[in-house]
Amino acid sequence: MMQANTPAGRAATVAGYDELAILSRSAAAAEPLENVRLKHMTSAASWDHLATVGRRIEELRRRQMIEKPTKAVPLHDTHACLTTAVEVPWT
Repeated sequence: MMQANTPAGRAATVAGYDELAILSRSAAAAEPLENVRLKHMTSAASWDHLATVGRRIEELRRRQMIEKPTKAVPLHDTHACLTTAVEVPWT
């Protein structure tokens, strides 16, 4: 199973949204009832929107990784609260 919070996992999610949009459009094309056809087209528009947002987020993540190098945080700074002595008034 692929991790969802990886670039490959997020790309697979966007591809799934695209596939669901295609399926909704094909279901709309085959549907004789106007109200059901409209429901399928609304669904396709929603899947398209989710895919578009997913692509935008990935592009922003990519740009952020290029423009902002990560700062290395020393290990002792991140765990300062665990190594600091605390005075207890009742001892």
